[in-house]
Amino acid sequence: MAIALGSTAQSQINGTSLTYSQTCNGNNRILFTGVGAEQGTGDTITSVTYATVPMTRIDMQVNINTTLNYRVYLYYLIAPATGANNIVISASETINIRGLSSLFTGVLQTGQPDSYGKASLNTANLDVTTTVVLPNSWIFSIGHGYGIVPGAGTGLTSRQSNSNTRIGDSNGVVLTGSNTVRWTGVGAQDIAGIAASFSPVPEALGGASFLMNFV
Repeated sequence: MAIALGSTAQSQINGTSLTYSQTCNGNNRILFTGVGAEQGTGDTITSVTYATVPMTRIDMQVNINTTLNYRVYLYYLIAPATGANNIVISASETINIRGLSSLFTGVLQTGQPDSYGKASLNTANLDVTTTVVLPNSWIFSIGHGYGIVPGAGTGLTSRQSNSNTRIGDSNGVVLTGSNTVRWTGVGAQDIAGIAASFSPVPEALGGASFLMNFV
């Protein structure tokens, strides 16, 4: 069973909580939410939920420019509820919150993410590397710039952007082993990013896994 992109969504606010709607349909689902957080005093994102169900944090990366405490986060949820439901991103203080999300179908419902990596540099282009384990996996990534919106470079197709945050994915399978995706800037810029690979339902298990997630 091949992985396929479903819906995407995004929103932003200056406050302690951001709420926006994301539609999830299809079989063997995974929902990724990337968060850009700005101008707080530390690790300010306290939770991300979808349809009131907590999403799991994969990791957080501090932007190399720490003046305004820019941070980028990546969360996921296996088998999110179908239909249109709210993503709620909560923070411990008033900050700029950027939320961007993508749904994928045909995804193995255990053992995710397959792998992940993160990076932050003052550079023209930020490369984020992860070591993919299972064949026919895709890569999802979030990039966050200081004063710029990073562009989707090598290995990425842009899906959503707001302010200085963008999400993208590989738009197809990647090889196993070391894989690098690139976020592009303009000259030397402070860019932070996280990338995670996620694996498909094996063809031999397609029927059984379909029953697990048919809700």
